[in-house]
Amino acid sequence: MEKRTTIGNFEAACVILNLLSTKIILDFPRTASEDAGSAAWLMIFLDSVAVYLIYLLITRLYEKFTGKDLLDISEKALGEPGRIIFGIIYLAQFMYVTSLVLRQFAEDIKVISLTTTPVSIVLLIFAVGMVVGAYFGIEAIGRLHVLAIPLLALAFILILLFNIPRYDVTSFRHGWGWELKQ
Repeated sequence: MEKRTTIGNFEAACVILNLLSTKIILDFPRTASEDAGSAAWLMIFLDSVAVYLIYLLITRLYEKFTGKDLLDISEKALGEPGRIIFGIIYLAQFMYVTSLVLRQFAEDIKVISLTTTPVSIVLLIFAVGMVVGAYFGIEAIGRLHVLAIPLLALAFILILLFNIPRYDVTSFRHGWGWELKQ
């Protein structure tokens, strides 16, 4: 009998909250400014529309294959060779994206909080974390995120507070055309 691994709604919400927070805080501002410049708001809107349409397409496709993963669907559609080919393509894409995201994430962490730590050490720490997470599974990851959310919120607040000396509030007065009348 096959044991299905499940997590609760609260654990899933904590995992998603942590993933989105990490993406928004570390990666998204730089990506949006590099890719779209002053039209970043338009990029956000267009990306949201595209993701919603892709989500609708995928959910419609999955209605016929409830409870199956992508490899099972490819085997049903194309047979065993289709499953092998799709598995190899997925694995290659997954490994490529994982290496890129790991390097970018490590560099972002180095710039934000571990400024004197070599990137190789930060990469090693994250790689060990990935291996441990893969070994213990999604249930352990969900429980860890439930415990981590309050600590990460505190760390984020501390980062903001310790950066107060670097804040430049003069742009509020002069940079946006809100000239003060004297």
